[in-house]
Amino acid sequence: MSNDNKPNSSAPSMPGFDPVKVWMSGIDTWSRMARENFENVRSVWQTGEGSFDPSSLWTTGMDTWTRLARENVERMNSFYDELTGLEEAAYQRAKQGAQELGEMMSESLSYAAEFGREWRKMGMEAARRGAAMLEQQ
Repeated sequence: MSNDNKPNSSAPSMPGFDPVKVWMSGIDTWSRMARENFENVRSVWQTGEGSFDPSSLWTTGMDTWTRLARENVERMNSFYDELTGLEEAAYQRAKQGAQELGEMMSESLSYAAEFGREWRKMGMEAARRGAAMLEQQ
């Protein structure tokens, strides 16, 4: 039976996943794009030169959101792959423990049978000696 009583140092983790950080990253990107477009609109308004495409803010925002969502899915897949490995290791340890328990139970039953045989032998020997002592008297 193994003595692996030390804590598991490979606990499941999802490296780099912070939903608030992901959300704030999207908000920061959107805010930056809004400021840039605002400056572009003001420049066009004041000088009459340049161009402003209002749909660019939406397109850029959706591209950023899509990229962040894709990265999140990749992190989730990585997390579940790691979790699968940890579960498999736990199942193997449980299976090994059950096998060791079976071996110990088998040894205990063998010991109990041997103990019973020896006890009966000692009882018979005590009975013989007692009978022999009574015959001598």
